[in-house]
Amino acid sequence: MKGGLDISNTDFENVYLKDWPFEKDEKVKLYWMDKPYKQNNKWVLDSYFKGKGDIKKLTLDWATIHFLAIGIYYTNGNLNSCEVKKDAHIEDLDLSCIDFKMIEDCLEIELEGLKKKIPTKVFVGSLVLHKK
Repeated sequence: MKGGLDISNTDFENVYLKDWPFEKDEKVKLYWMDKPYKQNNKWVLDSYFKGKGDIKKLTLDWATIHFLAIGIYYTNGNLNSCEVKKDAHIEDLDLSCIDFKMIEDCLEIELEGLKKKIPTKVFVGSLVLHKK
């Protein structure tokens, strides 16, 4: 399985992916994640990373989901060394007055010269106003 966890390559503070297909010290952005599925009796998910070149698909162990965030940059397969985009703004929001619905759609990407449609589920919220 490409991108599996390499437990032998931990320093008790960092978790690394083995077979990292990008250049050393290259900052790579997590572009998208597919839904999980079973492969060889193990839960995995396909994750799409973009570096300097094309988007590359890595099939990751489901246990890595806790370390992954779309739009975050990773280096050398180290899942603990993620970096937020420099101009990103992070703010806590109170979403208790929002009614969420899920919409299914497809994301189209080109991977290794082939076009691929990835089924997606997007959560859309609408403001709920309560009369007093």
